[in-house]
Amino acid sequence: MAITTTHIEPREKAQIAKLVVTYAGFSEIPVYAGIGTTRNDPRELFLQQNPLWPPFFGYPDSLPEESPWFPQQAVPYRQMNHSIFDEMNIEEESAPEYLARIAKNYSPQHKLVIVSLGPLHNISAALKINPSISSNLKIYSMGGIYPKGYNWLVSPEVTAPVLGSTEVISIVSQFVDAHDFYITPEEFLEIEKSAQSEFGLAVIQDWKNWYNIDKRNLNKTHLSDPVTLYLALHPEEITHMSSKLLTFPCH
Repeated sequence: MAITTTHIEPREKAQIAKLVVTYAGFSEIPVYAGIGTTRNDPRELFLQQNPLWPPFFGYPDSLPEESPWFPQQAVPYRQMNHSIFDEMNIEEESAPEYLARIAKNYSPQHKLVIVSLGPLHNISAALKINPSISSNLKIYSMGGIYPKGYNWLVSPEVTAPVLGSTEVISIVSQFVDAHDFYITPEEFLEIEKSAQSEFGLAVIQDWKNWYNIDKRNLNKTHLSDPVTLYLALHPEEITHMSSKLLTFPCH
């Protein structure tokens, strides 16, 4: 098992992920930072990686008239203990290099299972490093706001080769909505009452920071990511699937 990160501030995300698994008692799980940009990188690089980025979500280097993209991403965890956060051990190998290397150990009969909760840049890059691994991959993907597919639509040139060459099971938002897979602010308040540790309180604050800027879901937080992970771990729970032909852009 390993964790990879991508998109905006991938190394910072990797530090968060390593902090989470460390506090959960699984510090041996390696974390690999992948493709993405920082808030200090030129906007041209961000738009090159995400050419169809919706301005609605804000930018990592936002102008005064624009919304920023989640400026408090790591703030609660840095406030816990700055030195611990910055000393999280992130692997030197990049996420695409790791995926390209590890996937060679699998086969079409025994596939490497990847749970993708974000854009597909790392997987796409791994396929460029070694195209022969495509038949060795099985991807459970949270594609984003379907059918407009935020995670997929931001970069069709990245997404299309992955969807076209690997086995992909996508958890769409209609499924999440139909089964009421969400959590309300009131439920989170109940969870907060039992969050006694410094780390637990940081996780709650992280959710609050995200909830306060989520303009799409003012009354609830959708659980698309954990549902995707759960179904990847328990594929026997999947009782119905349908095939769809996707074209870009997804209007």
